[in-house]
Amino acid sequence: MNFGTETQVIRYVERDLSLECWGDEHRKWVLCVTLPCLLFWAILVPLFVLSILYKNSDKLFKYKMKSRYGWLYEGYNKDHYYWEFLISFRKTALILISVFLMDKNHAIGVTDLTLRHRVTNFKCFYFRRLQ
Repeated sequence: MNFGTETQVIRYVERDLSLECWGDEHRKWVLCVTLPCLLFWAILVPLFVLSILYKNSDKLFKYKMKSRYGWLYEGYNKDHYYWEFLISFRKTALILISVFLMDKNHAIGVTDLTLRHRVTNFKCFYFRRLQ
């Protein structure tokens, strides 16, 4: 049995080795810059575009809508235009897990497998064909 003392591992930001990870300075940058950008680009913008597609779901294959937003739903049929957003939210969740749980690398694999299992076990045949 080993009753030795546990040494604390101190991590530093890769781009600036004078900054301790999750220290006061790093936490300030995360709260003031990273979280607002993440909220805007990873959540608000996709939800805004998804709401536009939802409101115009009957006009998705008209020229005006297809020329503006068609790249988002081009490979999907008209009933499943939102599928790309589910994929992007899954990717965002995995990135957040990998960043905030970087000491627990196994959490990434478990989360990915869980999400894939839930998505592929839908009873609807069309959902399984999309991916």
